[in-house]
Amino acid sequence: MSSGRIQIAALLFILLSVAVPSSSAGANIDAARYIIDLDISQNNTAVGRVEIIFNATDAKELTFLLDNNLSVQTLRLGRENLIFQRFEDTVNVEFKRPVHGTNNLVVEYTGFLDESVDSHSWANLDSDGSFAVYEANWYPNIPGDRATAEIHIKTQPGWTSISNGVLIESSPENGMFSWFVDTPEIGFSFASGRYWEQQDYEKHIPVSCYLQSVQPDCAETLRKSVSFFSRRFGDYSYPKMALVEVGGGLKGGHGDNSLVIMSSDILSSPKFTEFLAHEAAHSWFGGMITANDSKWLTEGFATYAGVMYLENLDSSLARDAL
Repeated sequence: MSSGRIQIAALLFILLSVAVPSSSAGANIDAARYIIDLDISQNNTAVGRVEIIFNATDAKELTFLLDNNLSVQTLRLGRENLIFQRFEDTVNVEFKRPVHGTNNLVVEYTGFLDESVDSHSWANLDSDGSFAVYEANWYPNIPGDRATAEIHIKTQPGWTSISNGVLIESSPENGMFSWFVDTPEIGFSFASGRYWEQQDYEKHIPVSCYLQSVQPDCAETLRKSVSFFSRRFGDYSYPKMALVEVGGGLKGGHGDNSLVIMSSDILSSPKFTEFLAHEAAHSWFGGMITANDSKWLTEGFATYAGVMYLENLDSSLARDAL
């Protein structure tokens, strides 16, 4: 495909992204950072504490999403306890007085991570491994807003937890891992389990596969996709790229900024390269460029980019994928 057509396609994506209205909690609320502490080390139960740092202009209420299997225990604005109303995954908070400037909302919650969307498992927590993608609403999040994040996960000793961004601290013997995302993103995901790491580099960027089965070419294939998309759509802007293998009912894979979560059955199937290319492309379409509520745009462009990658390898692979 010519560079001119690629530029036109990218411009169309950006224009359509801007044209779609945001689904944020309100024009006077803007999430700036999430500080997420999640403990999944005991009895298949999630215990979370999230601090949402947000900016407000005369805000009277705030809406966030949290999976219905997770029960809110505490909700505070600064030191003030708040009353909320809930309908399934939607939690609406009314402030006692209009809120201005920078504020800290603290949400403490507990429950189970077991979420399915359209027959796909988006979250699972068990003794063999755990994962949750951001669509599962595993942490309280203001829909439509992009924010930075600190993600601290405590899991079983000897397990590894992988999330978006860059690893800033780890204590494997205690099951503690901390990740930092310094670019505003639409959402965050994670996976935890017993893994062996396979690593490669795309220039200075570490490209890793965290595996539970033998996949000798995983990191090399992932690196090649990052290299290809960087040449076609612009430099890769994240500090790492990671693919994590999971079970737990995930069908296919899930990709967002700097992280691909993929099911064991796809990793061992002839469709592996096709799925990997699509999910890796989400770091560009869905990560660096986001179309708010228009998931068909991000999925469509990721599919298109994935077929471009397959065509670059072998035109017959691209034909089979269509």
